[in-house]
Amino acid sequence: MDEQQNQNQTPTEEDEDDLTLVKEEIIVPQVYLDANTTPYGTINALEKGYCSLNFTPNSSMKVDNLGLIHSGYLVSSAMYAAMLAVNEPTAIPLASHCDFFAPFELGNTIEFRAQMLQNDTKKREVQVDGFVLDIKVFQALFEVAIFEHHVFKLQITGPKKFDD
Repeated sequence: MDEQQNQNQTPTEEDEDDLTLVKEEIIVPQVYLDANTTPYGTINALEKGYCSLNFTPNSSMKVDNLGLIHSGYLVSSAMYAAMLAVNEPTAIPLASHCDFFAPFELGNTIEFRAQMLQNDTKKREVQVDGFVLDIKVFQALFEVAIFEHHVFKLQITGPKKFDD
């Protein structure tokens, strides 16, 4: 019996391979590490090139007494999802185009699904779709730039304005 227990406790080569596989699948956020991301939503899934998060607004985000949520909060949450899909610490958003298909009301939760469309250049495109239940209420395309260093630490050189 003791021998059988030892066999169950000692990891086999196959077990170690499974553990390595699991370790490689865990992706940790690399963006907005110093920011309070609580207002942007809760991450459901984070994979290479993909992020899903839920955004539930609070009463300070409404613009009227009927509970209409300011669209800027939706854009910020969608951008957070896009940045997580890219997940590069030196990434910065360059541009966005957003479409709102329905107003968003206090008490609802929107799921943002961000999918990186291409990742072979320093400029990435990320499609973000927003769903309330299974109804698509939002879509956006974000352009995100990847730099070798933080944008404030770049060494940009070139001719000076007043050089002869």
